[in-house]
Amino acid sequence: MKRFEFRLEGILRYRRRVEKEKRIGVSRAGEALAGQGRLMREADAAAAHAREALRKDTGLGEIDLTQARQQRRHVDALAEQAEGMTRRLRMLEGEFAARRDEAVRAQRERKVLDNLRARRHAAHVRGSERAEQKELDDVAVKNTWVRRSGSEERTE
Repeated sequence: MKRFEFRLEGILRYRRRVEKEKRIGVSRAGEALAGQGRLMREADAAAAHAREALRKDTGLGEIDLTQARQQRRHVDALAEQAEGMTRRLRMLEGEFAARRDEAVRAQRERKVLDNLRARRHAAHVRGSERAEQKELDDVAVKNTWVRRSGSEERTE
């Protein structure tokens, strides 16, 4: 049987490699997104703690105006930091979605070649089986011919 050879094997290997790189990119973007989410939760907790401390200090009756202003600036800085983190999170979400779409596209392109390879391999196997069956049929016909011609010689 003739060995199967897929002419586009090099392109298929390349597309597999590209797909793997895209999946790694998606994984890294997902990790960055998860890390940013953790940072945001930590910042939200710190801001909530600072607001609660400000509320407690102002609710005691005696207010140190300088300390209250510092605490207020701190709370405002934390809120600004949270906004920046939110913008970064949205940017990372967009990047993650884009990388995921690229990975899906790369997977589709690879699957097209995989399916083509499978169809061509199946056709190769069918052709080889037909050729083998033809050879077996030829051998059977020759054996039958030899037996018949041998039995005819004996009868003569």
